[in-house]
Amino acid sequence: MLDNGSALLDNARISSSAYLPLGDPIVRRIAQRAAEFQGYMDADRVDVQATAYAEGGHFKPHYDTSPDDANGRQRKSTIFVILDAECEKCGTIFPNIKADWSGFSKEWCKHLECDESVLATRAVPGSALFWENLDSAGNVLDTNPGQDFDISNGELLSPILVPRAPGSRGSLDVLNHFVNFFSETLPQWNITLQNSTSTTPTSDGNEIPFANLIATRDPPWADGTGDVSRLVLAAHYDSKSTPLGFIGATDSAASCAMLLHVARSVEQALAAK
Repeated sequence: MLDNGSALLDNARISSSAYLPLGDPIVRRIAQRAAEFQGYMDADRVDVQATAYAEGGHFKPHYDTSPDDANGRQRKSTIFVILDAECEKCGTIFPNIKADWSGFSKEWCKHLECDESVLATRAVPGSALFWENLDSAGNVLDTNPGQDFDISNGELLSPILVPRAPGSRGSLDVLNHFVNFFSETLPQWNITLQNSTSTTPTSDGNEIPFANLIATRDPPWADGTGDVSRLVLAAHYDSKSTPLGFIGATDSAASCAMLLHVARSVEQALAAK
């Protein structure tokens, strides 16, 4: 329910929810405590929401970022407090975080479902959870880097797992994948292409096009382009032309996907300073 009393449909859960008015002194104090704990926003930007799950209510796996308030703002972080619960196996589940509690104190099992293979909390009244949903650049924080590296649909790796000998359509598609990644995900980075041609032992004297992509990022506080020392990380993205259909998963598609992941992580650290 929004402030204006209108209903809000949510495909991720079946529950009853309402935003509490910041004008109420108790709600205001809760917002202030939440703001102080998070440390990056004032109380006026904290939405305090009450949610209840009745019999038959449930939630589906989802990212807790969706703009679900009257202003359409994304939720940067979440503080989730259990006020009351009379149910089993009804806590919060993080399906992308693998967990093994066998080597930990059984005390943790008062608050965690220790028999689960993923992080799952128990609904214990008085307990609270805190997690971040967005990084400093506003990107969704993915708790499972494996999703980036899934060979079938990983956003970073799977587009590289194609035959990509220099001069081929696959090589151009992979290069475009890199360019699109930096243009859309890391627009603060500078992209330079080095184009050249050369013969190869298998080109029968024909000139084959080659393209190197160089992505650079100066820290936001740097005074002028190049006013910093540089750390260079490199990998080749081409694959061999033989045997037919060779995709070079470890030589060197995986390395290229790792560099994209590193660049994104470095940007988060730079933007946080």
